[in-house]
Amino acid sequence: LTAPREQQDALIRDYPSMAELLLDAEALKRESGFAGSLALEGMDDVEQEQLRDLSDQYHQRFSMPFVACLGRMDSRSQIVTEGLRRLENSPEQEHLQLLGEVVEISNDRFNNLIADANPVAAAWESKFDHLG
Repeated sequence: LTAPREQQDALIRDYPSMAELLLDAEALKRESGFAGSLALEGMDDVEQEQLRDLSDQYHQRFSMPFVACLGRMDSRSQIVTEGLRRLENSPEQEHLQLLGEVVEISNDRFNNLIADANPVAAAWESKFDHLG
């Protein structure tokens, strides 16, 4: 967050846009935890086109990929709704939003990597295994 703007921009550009991520079967597999909870593999042609259009509009407006943390989304339509809302942001507001999204994605990925290494977290989560 304190890096020079050029480094921040390079980091953001390393992330795929939502269209690249969600419409690519291999990329979708890597995010399978969220894909399953949002049933992303079942997007119909209309939803796919909406996502492509949104990603194109977003890139035209901000010259960045449309990046969003799927961990806090509760439906496929929310991805497009959130993107349309963010198109209303100023470039500076959206730059901060993008950095926040990258931080959230990184935190989720890190937590997934160390989930079994944290005995307290593992014990806490195992309390709920019988509910799933």
